[in-house]
Amino acid sequence: MYIFALQGMKPHHEDIWNFVNFQSSTYSAVMMEFTTPLSYSSTVVNVGAIVADGQLIYTGVDNVAEHIEKQEDPEARWHEPTMIGYWWKSISPTSEGIETSLIGAPGKRQDRIDIIMRLKCLDSSKEPLIHPQALDNMNTSLPQT
Repeated sequence: MYIFALQGMKPHHEDIWNFVNFQSSTYSAVMMEFTTPLSYSSTVVNVGAIVADGQLIYTGVDNVAEHIEKQEDPEARWHEPTMIGYWWKSISPTSEGIETSLIGAPGKRQDRIDIIMRLKCLDSSKEPLIHPQALDNMNTSLPQT
């Protein structure tokens, strides 16, 4: 999944992200959900798709991603999910529709992009991402502190 490309890596446009990419020998189910920050009305946007035996059987926006259980990550000070649920639901007047879910523990985190917590201009309690000493031997127009 090209999540980073789809989101454009614009953290000021998305406040919360939830993604799932489930693959089995018969089924594939993907979902991408993000919530915009308050400055963009805290809007939830969700898209999902399901493929069965190589045939696309569902695409839609009537999906839900939920952190059912959480615990605080002591390093980042955010609530990390320990149990997650994803629900796909199609409502169609011309067919039966589809309802399915995927619920479980996410396992050990594989990746963290925690740039916001490291940027000094956004959180003065944290160290800067690039320490001023690292810039001493570089030709740069960045202000030295």
